[in-house]
Amino acid sequence: MITEQIEALIGAAIIVALGVVVGIGKGDFLIAGYNTSSQERRKRVNIERLRLLVMVLSLAIGATLFISSFSSHSEVIVTSVVLVLTVVYLVLANTWAKRKE
Repeated sequence: MITEQIEALIGAAIIVALGVVVGIGKGDFLIAGYNTSSQERRKRVNIERLRLLVMVLSLAIGATLFISSFSSHSEVIVTSVVLVLTVVYLVLANTWAKRKE
């Protein structure tokens, strides 16, 4: 039991750290799809907004893992929250984080 909590806490810390790295602008290469896009496609993305989205998503998932490490139903909680956050992220990344042409 304690080993699972430690693993969840370490995972949460890693996710939060990666979110902070992206949020401060040093981890654009960690954003899936952005780092492999052409310069033309990158111009259509508001990178500041996309960084903010990735950072908030990472912080929320890290917080969820941290909180769920103390719960007996952690799998259900984490799965549900991550699914909802991912859908919200995808919608916002394809609308709010796009540059208006």
